[in-house]
Amino acid sequence: MINQKKLPHSGARPDFGDELRSSPVTIAVFLLLLASISPWVVKPFQLMLLFFFVPITTLLLASWQPTKPWARWFLGFGLIGVIGQVSLWVEAPGVLTLLVVPVCMMAIMVNLRAGAVTAAVVSGSLLLMPAWCGAGGKSGEVIVALVCIWGTLAVLAGLFQRTYGFAHWAAEHYQMTSQLLQQALATTLSYDETLKELANAGRQLALSNERATALRLLAEEAEKTKVAFVSKVSHEFRTPLNMIIGLIDLIVKSPEIYGQPFPPAAAEDLNVIYRNCEHLSSLINDVLDLTQVESGRMTLRKERVDMASIANEAISVVQPLVTKKKLNMEVIIAHELPLVYCDRTRIRQVILNLLSNAARFTDHGGICVRIDQHSAYVVVSVNDTGPGINPQDRERIFDPFCQGSQTLWLDKGGSGLGLTISKQFVELHGGRIWFESVVGAGTKFSFELPVTDLIMPADAPNRWISEDWVWMEQFPSGRLPDLNPKPRIIVYDETGELAQPLSRYTDEIDMVDVGSLAQAVEAQRKLPAHAVIMNVPASSELTRTVEMLSNEIPNTAIVGCAFPSARKQAWEAHALDYLVKPVARDRLKQAVQLAPGRLERVLIVDDDPDVVKLLTRMLFTFAPELQIETAAGGRQALQMMQTQLPDLILLDVVMPEIDGWEFLSNKNANPEWQDIPVIFVTAQDPNTRPVNSPSLVVAINNGFSAGKLIRCAMALSATVLQPG
Repeated sequence: MINQKKLPHSGARPDFGDELRSSPVTIAVFLLLLASISPWVVKPFQLMLLFFFVPITTLLLASWQPTKPWARWFLGFGLIGVIGQVSLWVEAPGVLTLLVVPVCMMAIMVNLRAGAVTAAVVSGSLLLMPAWCGAGGKSGEVIVALVCIWGTLAVLAGLFQRTYGFAHWAAEHYQMTSQLLQQALATTLSYDETLKELANAGRQLALSNERATALRLLAEEAEKTKVAFVSKVSHEFRTPLNMIIGLIDLIVKSPEIYGQPFPPAAAEDLNVIYRNCEHLSSLINDVLDLTQVESGRMTLRKERVDMASIANEAISVVQPLVTKKKLNMEVIIAHELPLVYCDRTRIRQVILNLLSNAARFTDHGGICVRIDQHSAYVVVSVNDTGPGINPQDRERIFDPFCQGSQTLWLDKGGSGLGLTISKQFVELHGGRIWFESVVGAGTKFSFELPVTDLIMPADAPNRWISEDWVWMEQFPSGRLPDLNPKPRIIVYDETGELAQPLSRYTDEIDMVDVGSLAQAVEAQRKLPAHAVIMNVPASSELTRTVEMLSNEIPNTAIVGCAFPSARKQAWEAHALDYLVKPVARDRLKQAVQLAPGRLERVLIVDDDPDVVKLLTRMLFTFAPELQIETAAGGRQALQMMQTQLPDLILLDVVMPEIDGWEFLSNKNANPEWQDIPVIFVTAQDPNTRPVNSPSLVVAINNGFSAGKLIRCAMALSATVLQPG
């Protein structure tokens, strides 16, 4: 801490007497030094004793009471007495002039007033004491002494005035400096407190980061658990769905196997069920796909579609319910509607959700579907004559699991997710959805979608100019081609399995899937692409194949990868095909036709008797002469093959005791069974696993300069090191 002296306010003049006052001890010591040489200078002896007496007594008084002014006054007037005795005992001119010394000493030791009092006493003594004046008989010496005394006192007064003024100025600045110092100390304390708070905040932030890291790990663990859960339940979803779709497909497309035709109304209802089952199957596939997308967002498979056809598909699904409730269905579609660039399945689901809600909540009147074009948007509206939406429900109608007030929406069914999902789908397309409702008069839900989603080419114009370009007078189709300005990538993959997984990760790039080198060259010639992605499952052949393709397609970046085939494991196990449930009859027929030789006996290995029954009926529709045997598991199938060998095996993967892969391994281990063809029919989709390439090769026919190499290295480093 700093000890500070309290100063008066700047308006008052401070008293600096104590600061400017000299100590009598110093003067007394100086007089003792003079007295020590007095025996050689001063005579008589009494005067010498007087010289010693005055300073010694002063020192004693100063030590006895240092805070009292007695020592100062004694020293001043004692010195006057000594000078007076000197003037009486010593005949020397100008001795009285020495009286100016005690006057100056009193002004210095006490203050200016004390000096004036001393000067007055000395002056009175000189004028009133004839002994001093007559000692030498020189009155002129007295006058000179008086002039010296008062002149010196006047000079001291001027000096004291200037000194006091300077001291006052110094005091004011000292006071200002003290205040600034106090402010600086306060600011320093505030900074110290701020630093402590920042340190505390830093510790809290570090703890928050640790907690966030722990929560992120939990979220990642939950994401992995979700993926594992979806993968496991996908089999349970696909198996019953396969039964429904397969049986309805048989009923609709092959009614003759049941012995008599179905009534037209029943056939129409079965068609509706079939379409809804296919829609449910596509949604399940989308859920499985979304769990594997590392970007964590939904991707849209956009194409240019006719909104009228999508609306008609959705209307056909809802039409039986509308007819059953005896409601009117009116469809108004504007003429010459432009094609809309959107995801057909998602938008169909939006319209289906709106129509389903309108049909469920409308008991009288009808439903009107209107499709118009407003500027650069196509607007779809679904208007019903139902009970309407209460004002208190309008703010939360798009919230999950919201179905409105119980008085109006009681026992109407539904999960309450339709409008929420519809809103998300529409906003993903860059559109918006809204509604207008009057209680008791109906509700009108509308949504708008942009007609097109244009993305400008990323390359300079000279990228698209070729010297061998030939003018075409007229396109073969008779009209201009539908040029898509999106970035374009050619995917050359002989397995045909890479384009679909790549399309899940982005909907802003036009993927062109080709299966041969000639098709890749032809696709690049018709419409140049930004790059060509080439998949070579064998990593050892990757570099050579990419260099060969770069020579065939000049001035285009060739990106080579080595993604393993999703069905590679099945092919390596000598399986003919890998069918994922639900399996359509035509797809099963196509796979069975791959079997070599004549088919007489087919063994179906599956633990689900309903699936066995369905596959049996499907086989009989296109091959009624087959002898079909069934096994409820891999162990039973191996035992049956000990007695009689089949010509073809339809094999499930997930089975108790011995699964499909273990059965196939045991079959291939027996030389007599190795050549028996196998077709997997399972709900375990290998496409649901993430695709990864162990290496990447980039080539272009004119090579890479040093500058391009550095830029490519930096760009690849930033991309490779970035989390998925």
